[in-house]
Amino acid sequence: MQNWQKSLSSCRVRMIAVLGVALVLALSSPMQAGSSVVRPGDSIQSAIDKAQDGDTVLVDSGVYREHVVVDKRVTIKGNDTGAGVPVVDGGGRGSAITVSTGGVVLLGIGATNSGPLFGDAGIRVLSSGNRISGCTADDNGNCGILLAGGNNRVEGISARSNQHSGIFLNSSSSNLLADNLAEANRYGIFVVTSERNTIIRNQAVGNEVCGIFLMRSSNFNQLNDNLLLGNKDGLSLETSRGCSVVGNNVTANQRGIVLQNRNDTESIDAAQRKDESGRISIRYRPDEAVSTYNTSDENLPETTSNTLYLNRLVGNSENAWDDGSNRWNNETVGNHHSDYDEPAEGCRDRNRDGVCDSPLQISGGHSEDLWPLAPEDAVKPRFGVTGSDGSRLRMEQGTYLPAGRVEVTTRLSSNFSGWIGIVPASLPHSDQKPEQVMLFSILDQNSSRKVGLQAPEAQGSYELRLYRSSGEELAALPFQVEVPSLSAAVSKVEACGSFNASYFGAPGYEGDWIGVFAAGAEDQSPIYRRYLDGSSNGTVELYAPTYAGQFDLRLFQDNGYTRLASSQTFQTTAAGGVRMVAEPARPKPGQAVTVHFWGATPSSVIGMYGTTRPDKNWINMQSTDGRPCGTLVFKVPGRGNYDFRLFENMAYRKHMGVSNTVIVE
Repeated sequence: MQNWQKSLSSCRVRMIAVLGVALVLALSSPMQAGSSVVRPGDSIQSAIDKAQDGDTVLVDSGVYREHVVVDKRVTIKGNDTGAGVPVVDGGGRGSAITVSTGGVVLLGIGATNSGPLFGDAGIRVLSSGNRISGCTADDNGNCGILLAGGNNRVEGISARSNQHSGIFLNSSSSNLLADNLAEANRYGIFVVTSERNTIIRNQAVGNEVCGIFLMRSSNFNQLNDNLLLGNKDGLSLETSRGCSVVGNNVTANQRGIVLQNRNDTESIDAAQRKDESGRISIRYRPDEAVSTYNTSDENLPETTSNTLYLNRLVGNSENAWDDGSNRWNNETVGNHHSDYDEPAEGCRDRNRDGVCDSPLQISGGHSEDLWPLAPEDAVKPRFGVTGSDGSRLRMEQGTYLPAGRVEVTTRLSSNFSGWIGIVPASLPHSDQKPEQVMLFSILDQNSSRKVGLQAPEAQGSYELRLYRSSGEELAALPFQVEVPSLSAAVSKVEACGSFNASYFGAPGYEGDWIGVFAAGAEDQSPIYRRYLDGSSNGTVELYAPTYAGQFDLRLFQDNGYTRLASSQTFQTTAAGGVRMVAEPARPKPGQAVTVHFWGATPSSVIGMYGTTRPDKNWINMQSTDGRPCGTLVFKVPGRGNYDFRLFENMAYRKHMGVSNTVIVE
């Protein structure tokens, strides 16, 4: 797991700095020709009415209780005279500031106390090509900022404690929303029927329903590097396709990222907002006074999917949910899921490429993250110890060959002076001198380094111990010295039949593996392999090849081809008869079931069925790929009783055999 609390704290500090810089830049630019100054007691609207296109209206600190309509191409710039950002107070009705023409610039000005109706907003933008920077839009009755035009830039905004949304895009496309803070609203950033917007580096924090919410064909939007923290849902896309969701930090929400392919309802009514549930099932009705257009999906293929990768989903009650068919990767890497980033959770990274070896099934449907990211927790060595002074020792293996190289990574406390040595595990723990141990190496004050030692020649149990120069023992790390061995529990087995293999003395890497080989085959040509997942000694269940012949087993180190041991040869005989076995017999909904089969024809298929359903009503059908015997894996749906049926071929589905019943509860 990651220390996400520290990273989030640093994110909040950076966002405050960004907002501060935006505000300083907005308030510190020099006045230009054609400027006028508005002071408390004056009217901002009066100054706009007198201005010409291209003029600047400078507004001093204070509260201006009026409704401002910007219908000229002017710049409205706040001037902090010591009492903070100037604020337009809408008096609880309408919009505090309305931008009705294009080319307007709003810099460092606040808008608050606008009305509660659907079209009301602190800053309401009905036109295109405007820039809003370093402004505040807090404590409004509906929205902080409403965009109904396109090609606008909204940067460095604070939108807090608004009754509906911090920033609302309604049929508004090709906008840039960057470095904004949307906090403690009902929705942080709310996007409806709006396409090709760039939503980057924003923070949506502590919003009641959702941090960033896209709905009703809000297609082809780009959502990158946003922080979604402590919301009910972090990021939700409903009936929106073709979006790119990359590099977002989605942390400590009830649900992290939610993709919904269905549209539960068709309209939203402001009067019914209090009855909305946390699930994105809302009713939407546009305000007649807001300029809107219809985005048609008739030319958008149904298969157009959203693409999500390099997102960090950490500490959410449910990290990801998807009822459609979306791409949770970019063909190379996927996302970091905090509930799937350790070996115990199923994420193993045996080849150390930073990607889990197995895909992650996303809840809600059939989508998978094919390349979920594996943080250091999934690849860290399991053999380490921290001493009483904070010094650390780490070994890559738990078992070594006699006289083999023992590589140790040390991270020493400041001003450390001492040594490490190899001793028999039976040696009492007490102060020692270097000459009293079997092998030792003097350590200097280099805080992190690798030290090479030689393992003892005699097999047995040993410890690597860390001592101060005074002889005081600080830490001990056990390991074994063994000659690896491997044996098959059978001399003869039926094709595809199961048998046990016992191994001893594997190094202990996650990637150590046992392979089944045709006798005499090259080491690079296993019929199949079984990973040992870090175990040095034990017994594993294997399956014989599909055809008769002579075979053997071989043990290899760390996902490579360094052979450590081989078994005796064993014989596989041809399988007889048709039979099928499905296991486990009582899986959970969505769990994988392995079906073992014998007696298939070259064209055979196996289908999954409800136990009382006719052969034509299969749930899932897979080919046996011409194998006479073998295994197939199916994922069972919800509760019910299921069986698996073997057919001669797909065309006529001549029934050959059926498995045991699988009960899903």
